[in-house]
Amino acid sequence: MCDSYQELLQCSLGVTAEALSIANLGKMLNERYLHHHMSHQLQEQCGLLELHNPGIRPLLHPEWPTWKKSTGLEYGQYQRRSGEGELKTKKTFPVKKEKGGAGFIDFALGDYACPTIAIEVTTKFGWCHEEVIYDMMKLIDGRNSSFKAVISCNIILRENGLAENGLAENGLAENGYKTRLRLRMNQALAKARDRLWGYLCNDGRKIFFFASEIASDSRRYWFYESHSDEFIESEQLPPILSDTINN
Repeated sequence: MCDSYQELLQCSLGVTAEALSIANLGKMLNERYLHHHMSHQLQEQCGLLELHNPGIRPLLHPEWPTWKKSTGLEYGQYQRRSGEGELKTKKTFPVKKEKGGAGFIDFALGDYACPTIAIEVTTKFGWCHEEVIYDMMKLIDGRNSSFKAVISCNIILRENGLAENGLAENGLAENGYKTRLRLRMNQALAKARDRLWGYLCNDGRKIFFFASEIASDSRRYWFYESHSDEFIESEQLPPILSDTINN
């Protein structure tokens, strides 16, 4: 059974690497399949969910709430609001204590009252901008103060293969498809930071944000690189994940 922070982190990164490498099974595949798969892998590899022995506390908490009075959780609270402009897209914002509701973390690892690792997952046919912003916001919210490491795992399923940049009307490849996707990823993190106002976590929290575009016969990875503060494209699993698998 993994119980130290480092063991939990290694296990979490290993399971994330496997999730980013799944096959594109078509329209039947949705986020719930991936949730069940990752939960199974976390339990099988690390033995985090012991429910028979009252002397052993579970270390895996699916759909962990950042706020729940009955169990004493008092971390971040959030509220959805109608957007402005023609689209009126609903957006989620952090709010002060007692003004909103809990944010739910797909997987929290560690002690229930103060988990050290948080994992958020999306699986969509395309980039789901607002959902990713909200996930990132919960992960980098300083009010969720027990988190030492946070992981965002985003699966982008592609029906018609992986698009390349191509040339825009002005002949510049950098204005093509891949650049727009990278821009959206960087914008998601920037917007998450902006919405947090003064609640942003400090530099001590480790941030592992990944995406994988998956077609029927090919895939492309993306990962957040802290030194450049932007998402980087990769043909292979990002080094932090491939090293975890190899070890």
